[in-house]
Amino acid sequence: MEQASRNQERQPSDYGKEKVYESNHDEIELIDLIRIIWKYRWFLIMTPVIVGVLVYAFSFLLPPTYESSAQILLTNVDDPLYSNPENVKALLLSRDRLLPLMEEFKLPYQTVASFRKALTVESSEKLLTVQMKYSDPKVAQAVINRLLEPVLEESHKVYLEKRGLVESMRASLVSLQQETQESLNRNKATLTAIETQSGLTDVEKDISRARLLDYIVRDEYSLKDYISRIQEIDQRLLNLKEAELIEKPTLPRYPIAPRKGMNAILGFFASFMLALVIIFIREYWLQHRDEFYNKDKQQGTFHKDDSGMPLEG
Repeated sequence: MEQASRNQERQPSDYGKEKVYESNHDEIELIDLIRIIWKYRWFLIMTPVIVGVLVYAFSFLLPPTYESSAQILLTNVDDPLYSNPENVKALLLSRDRLLPLMEEFKLPYQTVASFRKALTVESSEKLLTVQMKYSDPKVAQAVINRLLEPVLEESHKVYLEKRGLVESMRASLVSLQQETQESLNRNKATLTAIETQSGLTDVEKDISRARLLDYIVRDEYSLKDYISRIQEIDQRLLNLKEAELIEKPTLPRYPIAPRKGMNAILGFFASFMLALVIIFIREYWLQHRDEFYNKDKQQGTFHKDDSGMPLEG
């Protein structure tokens, strides 16, 4: 009885020690990691190298993609369409503009929406950047050129129309300025002639002089106003800018995709990380499989075969 009591008293303490041992046993120290990596060093080296080489070689089988781009500076005339970057962008990507291009260049897109995905239009204030990705660099350049030509032509017509209106306004002001200048010169000449006229009384001269001075003051004020407005219009004409193709559609020399070197690097590092995971899982299994078999054997669910693999039974 005393011996059984002693055994029962020692059981909790022994169980705690067992748990501490198992906990320490499950911890993986740095030296263990180094040992595992060194054990599978050739697997860790060759797997990323082989995968990187295969990915690099496979990249040559993928069709190349080229990108042609152009930049257009929109006109600054007051127009709701051709001076608004967002509206011009919507116009460029509209079905009415893209469908004829698909037919003209026999592009292999099934729908306008798929063709639209190959195009990129970015706006920054008055600057539009248009890009197209395609397997043939010359076709991409030609498509961008044909896409922008109508916009430039239509924008030029709007610019000429707006400029014509401003120039017509200037011509009217110049005509009024000349008429006012002539009226001012006549009134000044008449004022000088009054002083030498002998047939007028002093009262009549005073009345005529006052009336002429009023005309002169009015003409001078009008003349200054016309000159100021003409100068403003001249400055406005100087500031008017029509749409301009500041960067013609480029002919790309090198494809933007596939990026063979980048793909190889990504494949190398991805396979390296996967190889690390595989070897650590394998090492964990090798270290704990006996415990796993013993536990299942006690439960009567698994048995080992001759090769060490578990069998259900």
